[in-house]
Amino acid sequence: MKKIENNIKYLHWYSFWENFILFYPVKILFFAEVCGNLIEAMSLFAFQNISITLLEIPTGCLSDKWGRKWVCRVGAAVMLFSFILYAFAESYLILAIASVFNGLSWALASGNNRALLYDSMAQIKRKKDYHQEVSKNISLEQLSLAISSLIGMLFVFISLRAVMFASILPAIIAFAITLKLEEVKKSYNDKSTSLIHIFNSIKHLLKHKRLRGISLAETLHYGLNEAAFDFNAIFFKQFVPEWSLGIFRSIGHFANSLGNYLSFFSAKHWGLKTTILLGACLDNLINIISVLAASVWSPIIKIFSTFSSGLKEPAIETLFQNDCSEQERATILSIISLFSSLFYSLCAVLIGMLADITSPFTAMLWVYILALVSNSIFLFALKNNK
Repeated sequence: MKKIENNIKYLHWYSFWENFILFYPVKILFFAEVCGNLIEAMSLFAFQNISITLLEIPTGCLSDKWGRKWVCRVGAAVMLFSFILYAFAESYLILAIASVFNGLSWALASGNNRALLYDSMAQIKRKKDYHQEVSKNISLEQLSLAISSLIGMLFVFISLRAVMFASILPAIIAFAITLKLEEVKKSYNDKSTSLIHIFNSIKHLLKHKRLRGISLAETLHYGLNEAAFDFNAIFFKQFVPEWSLGIFRSIGHFANSLGNYLSFFSAKHWGLKTTILLGACLDNLINIISVLAASVWSPIIKIFSTFSSGLKEPAIETLFQNDCSEQERATILSIISLFSSLFYSLCAVLIGMLADITSPFTAMLWVYILALVSNSIFLFALKNNK
């Protein structure tokens, strides 16, 4: 039982090192430097998410049927391989291949790693503390991104490629941590075929009103906001020097980490539903204001939206875990993530095209305005208790 309890600690550390990605703030700039245009650069994000889309359900099914520990290890190894490809890439083709493998690593982690955390806590009879632990987990992810963004900017003074190479070491550490994880015991014996397992997971998702509604809202919110977030560097560099992008990104991740950490306390006082609505609405409204400012104030205002987003994330995650069935948990979460990734891929390409045709300002503004639709869906979906 002690070994299973240690999973919580190891998963926290894994989340930290998995997200210690030094190149995140300048990833789009590196892509643009190698590719030479924004459409190809943004299409690489789409390749990554198409890979996630195609592999989400199979990897989720693999996690449910064969074990979460091994899926976590393979995911860490594939992530490391993709980072090595990025670092050595000299062409669009190699970047595209690296993006596909990076997508595979996220597909393996999506659904699986949080399911491993939830199942570990359930086995040691601490399921009621999941929101508190997942708040810490996501908070550590954002803290890692914040610190790595600052350190990554030191390598920018050498070159963008130097940042890519420097990101390999943290990925090695993340893989090493997965070797410490223990498998949780299953309380079920699923002898169904993979196709039937997937069908049952989809059936559960469609029949569960609240789960279905918040899945749709989160898909829209994630796809639109995440595509705009990855495009931020292009928009912000009109107003601030390139070297400062990592600083603003880092502060934003610190703010998001704080929001994630405080999510548990917010839900404790106001409930999960209010925390989700508050975080989602503030996130979208502040994003619009940051674009309309169109000045050096834009990246500063954006910081407040990352805090709001942080409040929402653990609360959403907790509702998802509570509403999923045990034997289909990772598969259901992978299905939700699949649609989010698919919609993100569409948004990523469209924002690149719109920015080339009009301007980064117009592209960002329209994306954030459309994201307001998700707030209404959250409101209606959260009226359902089940």
